[in-house]
Amino acid sequence: MYRDDRQQLLDEISAWGIIITDMHLYLDTHPGDAKAFEDFKNFSAKYKDLVTEFESKFGPLSYAGVAKQSSFNWIDEPWPWQNKSHN
Repeated sequence: MYRDDRQQLLDEISAWGIIITDMHLYLDTHPGDAKAFEDFKNFSAKYKDLVTEFESKFGPLSYAGVAKQSSFNWIDEPWPWQNKSHN
């Protein structure tokens, strides 16, 4: 179950990351599109919420996530190749 929840969140984060990257590129060429900018802000907030949820459940997702922690203990978690579901 742990792996399924973790993977589902990673998939959602990846999908929203693609969306906000595409929106960012669109806004580079359409800076006056107020609706697209509002969507970009909303989608970015959703992405940030998902990253926060992931990091609260499974640990840091990026260097920025490590910087938010009170200690540098992320290395204590199993490495991907140590995950029992891969064996």
